[in-house]
Amino acid sequence: MEYSFSVVSINGTGNIVAVDESFPHIFGYQGEDCIGKPLEMLFTDQSKGKVQSWITMLGQKQILESRHKDSSTFPVELTISEIPTGTGVSVLIVAIQKIDQQAIELLPSRKRKNSYIGPNMTLVSPSITDNNNNDGGSSSQLYNENEGTEQFVKHRRLSLADYQACQILKLGSYVIGDLISVNTKSRVYLARREGEEELLVVKMSDRSCLGSDDRLRREFEIGKLLQHENIPKYFEMLETPSEVCIVLEYCGDETLEAYTKKKQRLSESEARTFFNTLLDAVNYCHQKKIFHGDIKLSNVLLYNGKLHLIDFDASKESCSGERTTFCGTTAYMAPEMVLNSKYQGDTADVWGLGVCLFVMVTGDYPFSSLADTLSGRFTIPSYVSEGCRALISRILKVQPTERPLCSEILKDPWLNARDSDLQDQCGTPTENGKEISSTN
Repeated sequence: MEYSFSVVSINGTGNIVAVDESFPHIFGYQGEDCIGKPLEMLFTDQSKGKVQSWITMLGQKQILESRHKDSSTFPVELTISEIPTGTGVSVLIVAIQKIDQQAIELLPSRKRKNSYIGPNMTLVSPSITDNNNNDGGSSSQLYNENEGTEQFVKHRRLSLADYQACQILKLGSYVIGDLISVNTKSRVYLARREGEEELLVVKMSDRSCLGSDDRLRREFEIGKLLQHENIPKYFEMLETPSEVCIVLEYCGDETLEAYTKKKQRLSESEARTFFNTLLDAVNYCHQKKIFHGDIKLSNVLLYNGKLHLIDFDASKESCSGERTTFCGTTAYMAPEMVLNSKYQGDTADVWGLGVCLFVMVTGDYPFSSLADTLSGRFTIPSYVSEGCRALISRILKVQPTERPLCSEILKDPWLNARDSDLQDQCGTPTENGKEISSTN
């Protein structure tokens, strides 16, 4: 398993008081090696001087050079939040996000559409350089997600003839085209079978990145169990001595996150349509005792007016529904996941759905810090209709047992109202009066 995120608790003097289960995998130290020692021990000499001053900057992000126990170094992004304990003493929570330099290096340069060729793939034609033409295409641009760990390459929408001209890699009976995305665990390419026109997706990961957990293999096994019109079809798994690859249905390249950002926020009518579809797909998974583990707008693709929930590499099949895996994306993580405790997969997914709905109708995230997430403090703009506000507040409950299940949310009055009944305004918060706060 590839670990890239850890939560560390420190006291007011900057000494470590607790670490989570991801910590040893990222830094090489066991918890007992670090408890009572300064947080500075995790950083290079050049960065140590910045750590102590940064500790006082609550809510601020900082990128510093960290040092592993084996003396190797790597960049991390830090965010610090203060958590009141009710005893008069506050604990500082440090969120540490590892930034994988290799993933950045795998991205295409400005001169090449694809710059990475795996050792077991065959080069079948030269890579294509970017020309500043005006034929409706666009040169490669990097798009950085909110979490900063995944980069997307915006590629041209290709006709079949264009696509054939851009073929550069071959894997088995598949011809590989443009690189769509890359993250710390895998790379995703456009593809097609030789002699066929249908576009597919090949998701591949180096075996060195898989570890004992083998998330890509598990994603394929779970994906084969899911037969839902809003979940990609999983066709085949291919293995080479150095890579594991899965072949999936092509579901476009525009995420619901990018679509929402482009429009700033969605009308409640449109958001309700998307949310109903996403909710139905997640409910289907839960009925099969499969829990996604990373519900977020960037894991939802739009293609030809159809929505697909993707990226099941953090998912798990569990009869009891209980999970212990620390996974997900910080802005969408339920409080019990942030605390790295045992949790129920269904209610954790529901929390992620609530964040998705909030972002769609407001264009912003409900929680600006881990402290707000753990306390359940958020503010809903007053232009959001009463029914939508009630549903968001109903979902984003700190106590998992107080959250509704997907099957219960599907019956919510707001989701089943007529469009004419929605109080759907399109102004900004400043144009529509005061905001409404919610704490639970």
